[in-house]
Amino acid sequence: MQGRAIAVYGVCLLMLAVAGALGRQPEVAMAPAPDWAAGLPSQLGPWRCHKSGYVAEKAMDGASFYSMEFGNGQQQKVEVILGVVTSRLGALRDWSVASMGEGWELGPQTVWAAPPIEGLPARMTAGVREATNGKDRRTCINWYVCRTGQAATFTKAEVKGWLDRLVGREAPWGQMYVACQAADDGQAWQAASEVAARLSPHFYAVLGSGA
Repeated sequence: MQGRAIAVYGVCLLMLAVAGALGRQPEVAMAPAPDWAAGLPSQLGPWRCHKSGYVAEKAMDGASFYSMEFGNGQQQKVEVILGVVTSRLGALRDWSVASMGEGWELGPQTVWAAPPIEGLPARMTAGVREATNGKDRRTCINWYVCRTGQAATFTKAEVKGWLDRLVGREAPWGQMYVACQAADDGQAWQAASEVAARLSPHFYAVLGSGA
Protein backbone atom coordinates (compact mmCIF):
# COMPACT_ATOMS: atom_id res chain seq x y z
CA MET A 1 0.00 0.00 0.00
CA GLN A 2 2.80 2.36 0.92
CA GLY A 3 4.61 1.56 -2.34
CA ARG A 4 1.48 2.38 -4.33
CA ALA A 5 1.13 5.71 -2.55
CA ILE A 6 4.74 6.60 -3.37
CA ALA A 7 4.18 5.70 -7.03
CA VAL A 8 1.06 7.88 -7.22
CA TYR A 9 2.95 10.72 -5.55
CA GLY A 10 5.74 10.39 -8.10
CA VAL A 11 3.31 10.51 -11.01
CA CYS A 12 1.69 13.63 -9.55
CA LEU A 13 5.07 15.35 -9.27
CA LEU A 14 5.86 14.45 -12.88
CA MET A 15 2.51 15.83 -14.07
CA LEU A 16 3.09 19.06 -12.16
CA ALA A 17 6.56 19.43 -13.70
CA VAL A 18 5.21 18.90 -17.21
CA ALA A 19 2.33 21.29 -16.61
CA GLY A 20 4.72 23.93 -15.31
CA ALA A 21 6.95 23.54 -18.33
CA LEU A 22 4.06 23.79 -20.76
CA GLY A 23 2.79 26.89 -18.98
CA ARG A 24 6.01 28.84 -19.47
CA GLN A 25 6.29 31.51 -22.10
CA PRO A 26 8.39 30.22 -25.02
CA GLU A 27 11.77 31.85 -25.43
CA VAL A 28 12.21 33.71 -28.69
CA ALA A 29 14.67 31.88 -30.91
CA MET A 30 17.10 33.84 -33.05
CA ALA A 31 17.14 31.81 -36.25
CA PRO A 32 20.21 31.96 -38.50
CA ALA A 33 19.95 33.97 -41.70
CA PRO A 34 18.84 32.14 -44.86
CA ASP A 35 22.40 32.40 -46.18
CA TRP A 36 23.89 31.33 -42.85
CA ALA A 37 27.02 29.80 -44.40
CA ALA A 38 28.12 33.02 -46.09
CA GLY A 39 30.51 33.97 -43.29
CA LEU A 40 32.24 30.61 -42.90
CA PRO A 41 35.99 30.80 -43.58
CA SER A 42 37.51 29.33 -46.72
CA GLN A 43 40.91 28.92 -45.05
CA LEU A 44 41.51 26.93 -41.84
CA GLY A 45 45.21 27.02 -41.15
CA PRO A 46 46.82 24.85 -43.87
CA TRP A 47 43.40 23.68 -45.08
CA ARG A 48 41.77 25.54 -47.95
CA CYS A 49 38.18 25.06 -49.09
CA HIS A 50 38.12 24.57 -52.86
CA LYS A 51 34.52 23.41 -53.23
CA SER A 52 31.39 24.45 -51.31
CA GLY A 53 27.68 25.08 -51.66
CA TYR A 54 24.22 24.39 -50.29
CA VAL A 55 22.98 20.85 -50.89
CA ALA A 56 19.60 21.36 -52.53
CA GLU A 57 18.59 17.69 -52.55
CA LYS A 58 19.02 17.47 -48.76
CA ALA A 59 17.07 20.67 -47.98
CA MET A 60 13.62 20.55 -46.40
CA ASP A 61 11.29 22.88 -44.55
CA GLY A 62 13.13 24.20 -41.49
CA ALA A 63 16.45 22.56 -42.40
CA SER A 64 19.28 23.37 -44.78
CA PHE A 65 22.64 21.72 -45.44
CA TYR A 66 25.96 23.02 -46.72
CA SER A 67 28.90 20.98 -47.98
CA MET A 68 32.58 21.96 -47.99
CA GLU A 69 35.67 20.20 -49.29
CA PHE A 70 39.08 21.10 -47.86
CA GLY A 71 42.56 20.25 -49.11
CA ASN A 72 46.01 20.91 -47.68
CA GLY A 73 48.06 20.79 -50.87
CA GLN A 74 49.38 17.32 -49.99
CA GLN A 75 46.70 15.27 -51.73
CA GLN A 76 44.68 15.03 -48.53
CA LYS A 77 40.97 15.81 -48.73
CA VAL A 78 38.48 16.43 -45.91
CA GLU A 79 34.74 16.48 -46.61
CA VAL A 80 32.35 18.47 -44.42
CA ILE A 81 28.55 18.57 -44.26
CA LEU A 82 27.00 21.26 -42.05
CA GLY A 83 23.31 21.41 -41.26
CA VAL A 84 21.06 23.91 -39.49
CA VAL A 85 17.65 22.75 -38.26
CA THR A 86 15.25 25.44 -37.07
CA SER A 87 11.89 23.69 -36.82
CA ARG A 88 12.16 19.95 -37.53
CA LEU A 89 14.37 17.90 -35.23
CA GLY A 90 13.60 14.93 -37.46
CA ALA A 91 15.80 16.60 -40.08
CA LEU A 92 18.92 15.85 -38.04
CA ARG A 93 21.03 13.15 -39.67
CA ASP A 94 23.87 10.78 -38.87
CA TRP A 95 25.78 11.00 -42.14
CA SER A 96 28.20 8.23 -41.15
CA VAL A 97 25.26 5.83 -40.89
CA ALA A 98 23.88 7.16 -44.18
CA SER A 99 27.19 6.22 -45.85
CA MET A 100 26.37 2.55 -45.29
CA GLY A 101 24.17 2.84 -48.37
CA GLU A 102 27.37 3.46 -50.35
CA GLY A 103 28.99 0.26 -49.08
CA TRP A 104 30.82 1.59 -46.01
CA GLU A 105 30.96 -0.61 -42.91
CA LEU A 106 31.08 1.24 -39.60
CA GLY A 107 33.13 0.40 -36.55
CA PRO A 108 31.95 1.14 -32.99
CA GLN A 109 31.44 4.76 -32.05
CA THR A 110 33.75 6.46 -29.57
CA VAL A 111 33.45 9.93 -28.03
CA TRP A 112 36.11 12.59 -28.62
CA ALA A 113 36.45 15.41 -26.10
CA ALA A 114 38.47 18.01 -27.97
CA PRO A 115 40.96 20.29 -26.21
CA PRO A 116 39.53 23.71 -25.26
CA ILE A 117 38.78 25.75 -28.39
CA GLU A 118 38.56 29.54 -28.36
CA GLY A 119 35.05 30.62 -29.34
CA LEU A 120 33.25 27.62 -27.82
CA PRO A 121 31.61 27.84 -24.36
CA ALA A 122 32.60 24.26 -23.53
CA ARG A 123 34.90 21.55 -24.86
CA MET A 124 33.57 20.08 -28.07
CA THR A 125 32.29 16.53 -27.52
CA ALA A 126 31.79 14.62 -30.76
CA GLY A 127 31.18 11.07 -31.93
CA VAL A 128 33.91 9.32 -33.95
CA ARG A 129 33.63 6.26 -36.17
CA GLU A 130 36.11 4.42 -38.37
CA ALA A 131 34.59 3.13 -41.61
CA THR A 132 35.87 0.69 -44.21
CA ASN A 133 34.85 -0.04 -47.79
CA GLY A 134 37.06 -2.78 -49.17
CA LYS A 135 40.60 -1.44 -48.87
CA ASP A 136 39.42 2.14 -48.34
CA ARG A 137 39.36 3.56 -44.81
CA ARG A 138 37.63 6.68 -43.51
CA THR A 139 37.42 8.56 -40.22
CA CYS A 140 34.05 10.21 -39.51
CA ILE A 141 33.28 12.85 -36.86
CA ASN A 142 29.72 13.84 -35.92
CA TRP A 143 28.96 16.85 -33.72
CA TYR A 144 25.48 18.13 -32.79
CA VAL A 145 25.34 21.55 -31.15
CA CYS A 146 22.89 24.19 -29.94
CA ARG A 147 23.15 27.35 -27.84
CA THR A 148 21.78 25.29 -24.91
CA GLY A 149 24.15 22.33 -25.22
CA GLN A 150 25.72 19.72 -27.47
CA ALA A 151 25.62 15.99 -28.15
CA ALA A 152 28.00 13.41 -29.57
CA THR A 153 25.26 11.18 -30.99
CA PHE A 154 22.16 11.64 -33.11
CA THR A 155 19.91 10.06 -30.44
CA LYS A 156 21.13 12.32 -27.62
CA ALA A 157 20.72 15.38 -29.85
CA GLU A 158 17.08 14.52 -30.53
CA VAL A 159 16.38 13.92 -26.82
CA LYS A 160 18.01 17.22 -25.83
CA GLY A 161 16.12 19.03 -28.58
CA TRP A 162 12.73 17.71 -27.51
CA LEU A 163 13.48 18.53 -23.86
CA ASP A 164 14.32 22.10 -24.92
CA ARG A 165 10.97 22.37 -26.67
CA LEU A 166 9.19 20.99 -23.62
CA VAL A 167 10.43 23.90 -21.49
CA GLY A 168 9.83 26.49 -24.20
CA ARG A 169 13.31 26.87 -25.69
CA GLU A 170 13.08 26.96 -29.48
CA ALA A 171 16.75 27.29 -30.34
CA PRO A 172 18.07 26.01 -33.69
CA TRP A 173 20.31 22.94 -33.75
CA GLY A 174 23.36 22.49 -35.91
CA GLN A 175 25.19 19.38 -36.98
CA MET A 176 28.69 19.02 -38.34
CA TYR A 177 29.93 15.93 -40.15
CA VAL A 178 33.62 15.70 -41.04
CA ALA A 179 35.13 12.78 -42.96
CA CYS A 180 38.61 12.04 -44.24
CA GLN A 181 39.67 9.04 -46.31
CA ALA A 182 43.28 7.90 -46.10
CA ALA A 183 45.34 4.72 -46.29
CA ASP A 184 46.48 5.27 -42.71
CA ASP A 185 43.93 5.68 -39.88
CA GLY A 186 46.26 8.03 -38.03
CA GLN A 187 46.53 10.40 -40.98
CA ALA A 188 42.77 10.37 -41.51
CA TRP A 189 42.09 11.10 -37.85
CA GLN A 190 44.66 13.90 -37.69
CA ALA A 191 43.20 15.62 -40.75
CA ALA A 192 39.54 15.21 -39.77
CA SER A 193 40.03 16.29 -36.15
CA GLU A 194 42.09 19.34 -37.16
CA VAL A 195 39.46 20.59 -39.62
CA ALA A 196 36.65 19.89 -37.13
CA ALA A 197 38.41 21.79 -34.34
CA ARG A 198 39.24 24.78 -36.54
CA LEU A 199 35.77 25.00 -38.09
CA SER A 200 33.70 24.40 -34.92
CA PRO A 201 33.80 27.94 -33.41
CA HIS A 202 32.80 29.50 -36.74
CA PHE A 203 29.88 27.11 -37.09
CA TYR A 204 28.83 27.69 -33.47
CA ALA A 205 28.81 31.46 -34.14
CA VAL A 206 26.25 30.87 -36.90
CA LEU A 207 23.87 29.36 -34.34
CA GLY A 208 24.61 31.76 -31.51
CA SER A 209 24.64 35.12 -33.26
CA GLY A 210 21.10 35.08 -34.59
CA ALA A 211 22.47 36.92 -37.61
